[in-house]
Amino acid sequence: ISYNHLNLPTAIGVTGPLGGNMLWVYAADGSKLRKIVSSTGTQTDYIGNYIYENGILKQFNHGEGYVDVNAQGGYDYVYSYLDHLGTVRLTYSDFNGNGSIEPATEILQERNTYPFGLEHKGYNNAQNGVESNYQTYLGQELNKELGLNWLSFRYRNYMPEIGRFFGVDPISQEYFSISTYQFAHNNPVWKIELEGLEGGSSTGAGEDDTTNHEPVKVKEAFVAGGIGGEATKQLARKVVQESTGKKVVEKIGTSLIKGAGTVITALLFTNSVHAPEPQTDQKFMSYDELMASIEKNPPPIDEKLRPENFEVETEGESDSPIRRFDDLLEDAKPGRETKGKTELFVKDGGFDAANEEFDSLNPSDVKEIETKKGILRVGKLDDGTVITVRPFSSDGRPTLERRNPENGRGTEIRYNN
Repeated sequence: ISYNHLNLPTAIGVTGPLGGNMLWVYAADGSKLRKIVSSTGTQTDYIGNYIYENGILKQFNHGEGYVDVNAQGGYDYVYSYLDHLGTVRLTYSDFNGNGSIEPATEILQERNTYPFGLEHKGYNNAQNGVESNYQTYLGQELNKELGLNWLSFRYRNYMPEIGRFFGVDPISQEYFSISTYQFAHNNPVWKIELEGLEGGSSTGAGEDDTTNHEPVKVKEAFVAGGIGGEATKQLARKVVQESTGKKVVEKIGTSLIKGAGTVITALLFTNSVHAPEPQTDQKFMSYDELMASIEKNPPPIDEKLRPENFEVETEGESDSPIRRFDDLLEDAKPGRETKGKTELFVKDGGFDAANEEFDSLNPSDVKEIETKKGILRVGKLDDGTVITVRPFSSDGRPTLERRNPENGRGTEIRYNN
């Protein structure tokens, strides 16, 4: 396999009965533009929502599935039934136009998968018409060519047989506690994968989930305790909670080990721990006794290495490469007051800025809707709110809108041209 500077595969050669070669072409941002399979002589081009095979339009998306170009040059509207994770479970089309679906002839394909995405085999695998693998598990393309069975997310390719990506996570430095190849934080029931970058909650309950052990990030390696050989004896219980926004980190003692110029966090213990400097025979202390002992006889610390911030935090919103909607409001000005459930803000930049900030939120299930006033895009954020960018509003300005579908409350940013 050959890779480009974005760690995306550009060529692969496979030997054996299903062997052959495949090539990929990408845009500068990593978006896939073309796939070429030498064994079948097929060239697939990806142009927005339109997919061409060997220069002929193959299919394009609509809000409830896709439109397939049939052998007669006509258009068959195919509808997709999705599960709660966004996986396409069933595709069907009313070929005869009688307003009902005939299971034997008009259900095109059924897919059932294990939690990590591997398809069930041996039942309900009948295929009517031409197989389409452009939207499958979590809405991603399944590459069956050369027997690969890869699922192509935007930033990496995934192998459901082993439940792992085979490319390094582009933001792995922010999740040091989990593998750089893990999928959905190794828990696809709790998390769904977001384009091969990070896991999003499958329930829409938010990011912080201490019950399922949300992976943590150490912002400052220096926490407390001593530096040097005695540090391995100074162990304490540490409870880490998120410290973003109004949440506070509960700071409890821990230890440090220094070696080869690197300071790393020591082991964490949840029960009794060994005393740092027992005065008599070695014994075990309770946590309270240990804290009192350390407070009475604090270990020496090299002042040159003492930081100002001793906090250990989970990843904060400001550290993520994906922006949050509230981040967009920092440089916005309050707009006029409304009588309804919408809060208005104003920024400069026009429709281009609105679209850029829509993309920076990394929404899922993005759909384009054509209206008389232009094309608008709609997507969903991790917290379940709906995000919309449109080239118009009641006063004519381009608008980026967040709306909670449960209570109807929303926030709008209007962009001055």
